[in-house]
Amino acid sequence: MGVMSYLGEKGELKMGNYIEKILSFYQHNVEIDKDQDAILRYGLYIFISGMMSYAMTLIVGYILGILGNVFMMMVIVSILRSASGGAHCESMFNCALFGTVVTNGLGWIAQELPLTGKVVFSICSIVFLFGIWAIGKYAPADTPQKPITSTEKKYKLKRKSFIYIVLWYMGVGMYFVIFQRLHVFMIATAFGVFTQCFSITQLGYKIWAGGDYLIEKLRFH
Repeated sequence: MGVMSYLGEKGELKMGNYIEKILSFYQHNVEIDKDQDAILRYGLYIFISGMMSYAMTLIVGYILGILGNVFMMMVIVSILRSASGGAHCESMFNCALFGTVVTNGLGWIAQELPLTGKVVFSICSIVFLFGIWAIGKYAPADTPQKPITSTEKKYKLKRKSFIYIVLWYMGVGMYFVIFQRLHVFMIATAFGVFTQCFSITQLGYKIWAGGDYLIEKLRFH
């Protein structure tokens, strides 16, 4: 068993123990049924795996000298994901590693692209149009662990997703109008929007599943 596999299993075991302790507290102090238990368990899993992913991603971003790009991507993804949902890997470690690779890879690309008006606004406009299409067709994208059955809730989450992406696109334009200059964060946030919107598509779920499978193979190789 490799080092990556050992660290992943050890970290997931500890996190699993923390989740069980929290669930045990709720079960003894608050009456929850099986469905509520499953939702709470999944919510804790997402929260803790998210914290792991943020820590790993920011550390690598700092080492690569692209911390600002990575941080801005993570902020925009987190905001949009809260309404639109999206694909996840099967384990906390896999989610953290996959997120670290994707976010830092795109953060590095954003840093290397020429910062011209044509490049910035072409990327932002294409991502905006793609995002509108993806949200309209797929948002909110749920999971078997946390299905969204309420039609009213689906409508509200879809509307929030539209509002968030419109505000992002308007913010990019307003920044340029007010400060009369371009910033690499425009591209970084566009990549964040693209990543999140792509993760709610059918192909996005397949890519995340493929990444999850590849990491598992590497861990146990």
